Amino acid sequence: MLRNILLLLLISLLGHSFARSVAQENCNQAQFVADLTVADGTTFAPGTSFTKTWRLMNVGSCTWTTAYRLVFVGGDSLGAPAYVHLPVAVAPGQMVDLSVHLIAPQAIGHYRGLWKLSNAWGVKFGIGPNGNDPFWVDINVADASAVIFDFIANAPYALWRSGAGPLPFPGTAGDPRGYALRLERPHLESDTVDIEPGLLTVPQNRFFGYIQAIYPEFLVESGDYFQSLVNCEFGATGCYVTFRLEYITNSGLNRALWSWVENYEGRFYRAKVDLSRLAGQRVRFVLTVLSSGLASGDRAIWGAPRIVRLPVGAPPAPPPTLTPLPSLTPTATPFPSPLPGIVPAACDRATLVGDVTIPHGAILAPGAGFTKTWRLRNSGSCTWTTAYRLIFYSGEQMEAPTVIPLPWAVAPGQMVDLSINLIAPTSAGEHRAFWVLQNTAGALFGLGPAGNSPLELAIRVAGEAPLSGYDFLVNACAAEWRSGAGPLPCPGNDGDANGFVLKLDAAQMEDGSMMPALLTFPQNRYNGYIQGIYPFFNVQPGDRFQATVGCEGRAPCYVTFRLDYMTLNGAIVNFWSWRESNEGRTYKADLSLTPLVGQNVRFILTILATGYATNDRALWGTPRILRMTPATPPPTLPPSPTPTATLSPTPAPPIQWSIYTNPIYHFTFWYPPSAQITESTANSLHMRLPFTPGTTLTDKYLDVSVAENAEICQSPLATSSILSGSENVVLNGLSFLKQFGIEGSAGHVYKWVAYSTYQGNICVSLDFVLKSINPGVFLTPPPPYDEALESAIFEQMASTFAWLANLPTPEATSTATPVESPVVQPSESPSDTPTP
Repeated sequence: MLRNILLLLLISLLGHSFARSVAQENCNQAQFVADLTVADGTTFAPGTSFTKTWRLMNVGSCTWTTAYRLVFVGGDSLGAPAYVHLPVAVAPGQMVDLSVHLIAPQAIGHYRGLWKLSNAWGVKFGIGPNGNDPFWVDINVADASAVIFDFIANAPYALWRSGAGPLPFPGTAGDPRGYALRLERPHLESDTVDIEPGLLTVPQNRFFGYIQAIYPEFLVESGDYFQSLVNCEFGATGCYVTFRLEYITNSGLNRALWSWVENYEGRFYRAKVDLSRLAGQRVRFVLTVLSSGLASGDRAIWGAPRIVRLPVGAPPAPPPTLTPLPSLTPTATPFPSPLPGIVPAACDRATLVGDVTIPHGAILAPGAGFTKTWRLRNSGSCTWTTAYRLIFYSGEQMEAPTVIPLPWAVAPGQMVDLSINLIAPTSAGEHRAFWVLQNTAGALFGLGPAGNSPLELAIRVAGEAPLSGYDFLVNACAAEWRSGAGPLPCPGNDGDANGFVLKLDAAQMEDGSMMPALLTFPQNRYNGYIQGIYPFFNVQPGDRFQATVGCEGRAPCYVTFRLDYMTLNGAIVNFWSWRESNEGRTYKADLSLTPLVGQNVRFILTILATGYATNDRALWGTPRILRMTPATPPPTLPPSPTPTATLSPTPAPPIQWSIYTNPIYHFTFWYPPSAQITESTANSLHMRLPFTPGTTLTDKYLDVSVAENAEICQSPLATSSILSGSENVVLNGLSFLKQFGIEGSAGHVYKWVAYSTYQGNICVSLDFVLKSINPGVFLTPPPPYDEALESAIFEQMASTFAWLANLPTPEATSTATPVESPVVQPSESPSDTPTP
């Protein structure tokens, strides 16, 4: 009997061990994706501290929990710890960036350290076909006067991009998006061949095209210099570019360190930039090439770009190809004082159509990068050629270029979008800049009947610079607070029926705990809301939004907490939401902001009442953005220039469509003759659209709304319904903000898509809605409707929208001849449409 028990126990233990072995083989396996920092063969000076970051993918079937570890398994340890715990759980198919802090040895030589992962039981696994191979860090240690960072060797690990988006490295010659290639022996514009390799960088083939590479993080030390030989490639006689060395700080600020304007004149320039001002900082260097006009002939070479660390008093020996430095190309400067008068030629006049980005008085965080775009109409009688220019006139230049040529010829009556890249000042308060146009003869002109009013850019800088995340509580009153009743003060007044916000040092949460919090109370009405729109913030890798949300004390609140964000062009997108009622428990939100990395956005804290808002005292406990890994984030991209909408002819509508014209606000669009206009005023329209009967679809309609002086031109449904997403589209030569979402109500589902555009101070939104019944309320539900088929007409109608010249007709009307419409299923009252 005892023998049988021991035998069974032995079988059980062997089976458990075998099962664990099988599970290990089947479930734990990694795949190497990329070296995010420190490419193989990177050279360091003795004793240099650095951070190695690998990107790995979980290609097994088991989740890597935070009990898993990154472990050193052999080779040169380089001062590393024995292991590092995984920072997050990694499900199968997901990727993770793993970092370890290392120190280069004092002895000169070649070093390699081997690493693997281990599971919760300490069983090691790695990469390769069987999951047993290690991954490694491979470095060289050289004399202190040697190359510390080689931009060519690290080019495959940089993030390359142009105005067309991300680019591969190496690229493909002739790619109109822009490309970069390694040249072993570059042919310089002086008709000499360099003995060291270089980077050929070709910008996107467009007006003012650019290309840039954002390199991995680098710790700058005293005595570091950036060196490169910059010029155009031999034979590229049309090359005219600006070379620029920039850097990105841990807080995401993009700063220009050095620039050089180069055109093809048979000489090159050897750049030597002292990096001492950055000593002790971890930065990501950015190599940028900007076209000065059309980029079709721009072939720019960075010769041997590198960072050299030199002992004090020991400058580097000049390279064999060094020639005398050419004189610097003079750059445009602002007008001297006193300012010249704006005396336009008789045929030069401009009209401001609207602010495409950054509305007047927009709030930005200190040091935030942004792009300002005006839409102008040529209201004179002379064509603006590409020799016309937009020129900085007065005020604060905010690190913008002084002169910007027009991107194309603009005939009288046509429109053009003019964009400027700027950086907000670091000091709080209002900041203004003024710009004027200049014709080919040098005469200045601007806006207004006399053409002598400059364009104005006005922003307000508020809050704290985001050095290590962001505190929504501390910066609460740097936000713009509003409700359905309009703008709100901060701090507000407890009990204000319009809604209010208060900063509480010790708020009582619904579970009885105490913490600093924002008390937010929506407008006291049915489905009231309140929201705070914060200054622009640059999101970095590792950033997480954290807050403890709940009702105040025993207040019987029933609300939806929502984190939204606004992009540079004004689009509002929902990022997260949570519905909360007072049940004595709080909810801890901990959200990765990875989808927004590299973007400048304005975060929005929103509270929506569910029904009447009488008792909705909602608390955001210690709301903040936590920067999890400020020392070693992977490279991110700065905001790219805002694309300019091109002018295009009005498309012809389908035959026999009718025309709707609004002579009050001067716009028109086409619609199918079987549609019915059931309500129409000067600033609103309700139109029922035909659809296929016999399915779950019960109504299909268009709501047109017109708003004057809207702070943000967007659909009313974006704030009263659940917003799923948004994008910018160009239809009929006009820029539209396209938004879409979904809402449920009383057994019905509303799916909507909206197109919003503006001219001057007029915002028009076309809101298309598909209303369907929830099949779950039927024992035998009807067949589902074909969403793609039913919504196909929406963009087709939006594509016919156009602005008109002023019309004398006194009221809005349809200009189409009445057409008998087929019978359409009756809809419920307009109040079924989702509202705030």
